[in-house]
Amino acid sequence: MRLPEFPGSLVPGFLLVLTVVASTGNAQAPDRIRSGLGTASLPQWTAPGLELPLDSGTWIAVDRLIDPDRKDDPWKKFEAVLGSGWKVTRDGAFGSPRWILGPGYSPSTGSMSQEEAVRFSRDLARRLAGPLGIDDLTGLEVMRVEATPNPHGHRILGVDFKQTLQGYDVRTLDAHRRVLFRFDLTRGRLSNLGSEWIPGLRVDTGEVIDRKKAIRLAHEVLPGYAPGTGRVFRFETYVLAGLAEDSSALGRLVHEVRIQTDNPQHLWSVILDARTGAPLRVKDEIRRADVIGQVSLGGLDGPAGTPPAVPFSVKPARDLYVSVVGGKTAKTDVNGNFRIPHSGTAPVTVTGGFAGDWCTVNAGLGTPTTFSRPATPGISVNIVLNPTHVHQYPTAEATAYDWVTRCHYYVEKRIPGFKGLPKLTTQVNLFFLCNGSWTGSAIQFTMGGCQGTICCNNTAFSDLIAHEWGHGFHAWFHGKASPATFSEGIADHLALYITGQRVFGRGIDAQARFTRDYRLGGAANKTQWPPVGQTSHKAGEIWAGTMMDMRDNLITRHGAAKGVDIAEAISIASYTRNPPDMLDGIREVFVQDDNDATLLNGTPNFKEIAAAADRHLLPRPPDPQFVQFKHAPLTATRDTVNDYRISAEILSLVGTIQKASLTYWVGIGPSVTVPMNRVSGSTYIATIPAQSAVTLIQYVLSAQDSMNNTATLPSNNVPFKFHVARETVALADDFETDRGWKPAKDDTATTGRFERVDPFYAFHTGRYLDCQPEDDHTPGPGTRCYVTENGPRGKFPGLYDVTGGKTTIISPPFDLSSIPPGTATLSFAYWFTDWTTPNDELKAGVSADDGKTWKNIWKTGTSASVWKTVKDLAIPGPYSGTMRIRFWAEDPEFMTICDALIDDVEVRYLDDNVAALRAQTHTPAVGTTLHITIQATRELNGVYVLALSGSLGPVQIPGIGVMDLGLPVYPVFHGTLGGSGKAAFPVPIPNDPVLKGARVHLQALISGQASIFSNVWTLDLQ
Repeated sequence: MRLPEFPGSLVPGFLLVLTVVASTGNAQAPDRIRSGLGTASLPQWTAPGLELPLDSGTWIAVDRLIDPDRKDDPWKKFEAVLGSGWKVTRDGAFGSPRWILGPGYSPSTGSMSQEEAVRFSRDLARRLAGPLGIDDLTGLEVMRVEATPNPHGHRILGVDFKQTLQGYDVRTLDAHRRVLFRFDLTRGRLSNLGSEWIPGLRVDTGEVIDRKKAIRLAHEVLPGYAPGTGRVFRFETYVLAGLAEDSSALGRLVHEVRIQTDNPQHLWSVILDARTGAPLRVKDEIRRADVIGQVSLGGLDGPAGTPPAVPFSVKPARDLYVSVVGGKTAKTDVNGNFRIPHSGTAPVTVTGGFAGDWCTVNAGLGTPTTFSRPATPGISVNIVLNPTHVHQYPTAEATAYDWVTRCHYYVEKRIPGFKGLPKLTTQVNLFFLCNGSWTGSAIQFTMGGCQGTICCNNTAFSDLIAHEWGHGFHAWFHGKASPATFSEGIADHLALYITGQRVFGRGIDAQARFTRDYRLGGAANKTQWPPVGQTSHKAGEIWAGTMMDMRDNLITRHGAAKGVDIAEAISIASYTRNPPDMLDGIREVFVQDDNDATLLNGTPNFKEIAAAADRHLLPRPPDPQFVQFKHAPLTATRDTVNDYRISAEILSLVGTIQKASLTYWVGIGPSVTVPMNRVSGSTYIATIPAQSAVTLIQYVLSAQDSMNNTATLPSNNVPFKFHVARETVALADDFETDRGWKPAKDDTATTGRFERVDPFYAFHTGRYLDCQPEDDHTPGPGTRCYVTENGPRGKFPGLYDVTGGKTTIISPPFDLSSIPPGTATLSFAYWFTDWTTPNDELKAGVSADDGKTWKNIWKTGTSASVWKTVKDLAIPGPYSGTMRIRFWAEDPEFMTICDALIDDVEVRYLDDNVAALRAQTHTPAVGTTLHITIQATRELNGVYVLALSGSLGPVQIPGIGVMDLGLPVYPVFHGTLGGSGKAAFPVPIPNDPVLKGARVHLQALISGQASIFSNVWTLDLQ
């Protein structure tokens, strides 16, 4: 599909909406964006289409994506390369396979080197370009290759490629578009992979405005900007991807100019069309924490406040620069000791301040803390900075230096080789109140004091320092501290882990209150996914709460020391793989905990991580199943002669299968359990004795492995079931053609009436939920279904949904007049959403008098953004020749959102008109006579033909049904059944040695009141 190119001006989906919001919360007129709004105004606006929907978190088995009618289906190629059993979750905006996890794949027989993994990743990207959506391999460039150890002694490697177009990076607002591969290098296995590639992008990269002009245009859109008051922090040119109004992917070449101002402090990100200079986005990316508190080096070790109310102590100043005047400079070690190479014994002067490898402290108010002390070479000199708490200013400096340094070494412990945040400036004692911020290159904290009735402590204290440092850490890996929701969660996560606290921001003000409570039952630890409608700080509680619960769960299982160690090891190192949001973040935590390169069998701490994610409703990989089945359930059979063979592939991912069993029920009889016997490899079989027509048989499979893991199939404990009977389709409609379904005459809905169309995607922006799908339910080439008014693609669902009444579709008549009551069933697929007020319904009904009266046989009021199926719903009697089915959706109100879709409707019935074919043996000898009987008690005097084949079908015979023999088929005998519906005759077998060892199959076709096939009788000639 070729995507449309951008026209020269702003395009649909990138239409500029300038809603300027001042710090007071009052809206400003759009035309004031360039008129100098004053320093209090903080406009932030983005063109529609740039902010993208979240990942749904729905997992789909790869084999569900395969189109059996396409020889070139890319997912067939995927399974051919990596095998079966993989699951996919889609990108919510562009539909790319964002995360693919499965049983793993070993490209080598042992461990792998990092270089081997990168080469294999490139080759795999080429071989799997189709399913990964990669349409230009020349645009695939290495972005990041990072290996980290996990707690189990394995090296976990992330290989990330970025998408480029004509030499430019392809991005969305918050992240590069990537193709990623994850390896366990120790085991030499590919663990999982994924793709965010956007295919089909067409971008005009012709003449673009130069850097100087772009910077000038960026300055012009900033509020109250005066030349010389800011500096360009970063300038980048890349392809920015977004969504047009019809939900198609669009890209355009942009310049992003990041401008930092000091008074007031802002870090502006301005995105311009690189060809026209038109503004697309303005956002202030300075990360402010609305939290308050105070700690200090040599003074405060706990929350904010003033000694003696909070602990105060003197501790070593690590990595602090110390200089000899006129000589060299050294830095202190972990114990605060320093040694400066020097020649001579004459006294010298040593100097320094709060500056070191990881932090340089700048004081906004007060005299900066420095030292200048005489020293005699060879005699130790003791220097104590801020030995006692006298005033908040020097205490804030010392505290900031100490905690920034602690943050660095905390992370370095979990990420060996971590180089630290480059030139991190820490500014303290600024002339504001109750604030802390990350500016893009510095972290800042305000003085303590009162303004009116508001009194705050100095904000340079442990957890707030660690929080703002966390924004910088996130930006160091991600390029910017966004998306803000995830960045706030990461910052809280690091602050709580580093300080060991459960309450964030304690001592924020003179009343010793706090900002966020992550204690059990605390408000911050109750926030749940999705983050829709929440502030960035509130949404960040989802992630930080998940990490805190995970640590609690691990402590419960492993004890305090080991539990904390594992929590830190699997969460901190996972950030090196640069997850763009919480959805990828939780999956990367599972990857970091993995020890065998497959998430399908879980990880050593899967339950503890999963329980934490589930408590906050954060989507995660599915629960592991250590004992796995592969089984094709039996369907209706007309065979009343041969036992029913149940076959399954059963294997254990962590051990060996010790026992397997089959439990079945015949009719309403008691359960019977028999062992399943292994016949070869992982194949197990058991049989159910042949039954008469019409009989219902239900069954389940069970297995246990050597690690005492057990599993059943089906996993929901609802047995498989099949009937022994002739099964006939009375009505089947996939709605690809018009077969005469009609609306009811008394329908009252003012909008949203059923229509047979190709559905268009509809999305509830307030809930991040799909109200209507893009595709129908019919697999393969099917496109149409019944939809409650389609509307345009990407519609707001409230404009075209069912409103003010009901809408109905009624089937054409079908005949069940000769069918015993209770033997007909209805199956169909449906989609139903009822958002806002859950009081709407979708119903199914049946009529036996051509639609004059109806019985409702099914209904639902439960919303789900997914196609669901109803199978074998019983159709009650009495039956007639003018049966009809109807579907009815109703929304009596005007303020709710109700959408319904119906597809793949089928009515089937069962009867006992079956034919039994038997012989006295399955293993006759050549040269003997085989005695055959055929009995069909419902086909008196019917004509039969006995046929033979060397293979099995099935083969669809038009107008008759399904033959079990394979082609070619050879008629052997024909005749007429007697008045009792029975025939018996001999079949001589030639005395030819060539026939020994041959296997042939016999089946009869009977033609009478109906055309029916018998069961198959198989002969192994001796």
